[in-house]
Amino acid sequence: MTIRMRDDGRYYPMTETILVTGGCGLIGSCFVLQQMAQRPDIHLINLDKLTYAGNPDSAKEVGDDPRYTFAQADVASIPVTVVIPCFNAADTVERALLSVAAQTRLPCQVVVVDDASDDEGATWSKLCDVRGRLAGRLNVELVHLDHNSGPSVARNTGWDRAVGDFVAVLDADDSWHPSKLAIQYGWMRAHPDYAMSGTGYHVVDDDDQTDESVSSKSPAFWQVRPVWLLCRNPFITSTVMVRRGVQQRFSPAERRCEDYLLWLQLALSGSHMGYLLPSLTYLHKAPYGVSGLSADLSAMERSELHVLRRVHEERLVGVSLWVLATLFSRVKYLKRSVHVLARRRLSS
Repeated sequence: MTIRMRDDGRYYPMTETILVTGGCGLIGSCFVLQQMAQRPDIHLINLDKLTYAGNPDSAKEVGDDPRYTFAQADVASIPVTVVIPCFNAADTVERALLSVAAQTRLPCQVVVVDDASDDEGATWSKLCDVRGRLAGRLNVELVHLDHNSGPSVARNTGWDRAVGDFVAVLDADDSWHPSKLAIQYGWMRAHPDYAMSGTGYHVVDDDDQTDESVSSKSPAFWQVRPVWLLCRNPFITSTVMVRRGVQQRFSPAERRCEDYLLWLQLALSGSHMGYLLPSLTYLHKAPYGVSGLSADLSAMERSELHVLRRVHEERLVGVSLWVLATLFSRVKYLKRSVHVLARRRLSS
């Protein structure tokens, strides 16, 4: 049974979900309105690509009803919402969106959240332009935040707007292999006891990206155990797909390591997490020590130690494991510092 919340804050049950395709046309909208009027306990999802005579206004009288969800998509789409947070990303967000449009199985929804970019409208203009060019292929929703609030708020905003059963996060400076969503969605469906999965990744130069052939059948994976996750985080955020119904969210209080905190809270609360071995995500810069919030290694280390202390204070992990994880974190910091220093000397 699904529970939905009205705008007035009251909750009520829905015992059945109905999927309607083409529900914005003349006949389809009549069916939608009839079902909504006659069956108060349903959740109706209306998928319409709007390529012919479809018009969302045909069902506008139920548009604000919390029992009704509309998505500009068709039945061939998979129930995955892609969330792309961005800030001053005019130079990279088009590449990210084009990689979504190139998926062999298209998502039912893409939510791009502009975290109050301050580049004189360059990012927003680019988003509007790309959305227009992809209108016949992707259902792209643009959201502009009034104040810069960090990646957690941007990701949560997109997550809260999701209509798909699964949420896949893609950072604006990363991109995906064309089979990424198809493979990961298929795996998540085949493993209903897993709340989240991530994939392997490649660090690539912009001119060196090649889409290797990857089998979509039963990708190799391993289960990420909580103790192992405390000592090493294998999940790059742009590789992750999570079930929409997961109650935890990215912590708005954290500007760094907010993703690692969420993974730990999920794993230490009993959620199963899988790591798919195929490399299905492309990072166009190293995951740390180059640019963005991950460039400052000392700040990243302080944030990671803070996250480890937080899960300890939340009674998700005992003293012994907390101390062990802290020691591992210190060792990782030293290794990363040496690696970044060597990389910078080689590039100079």
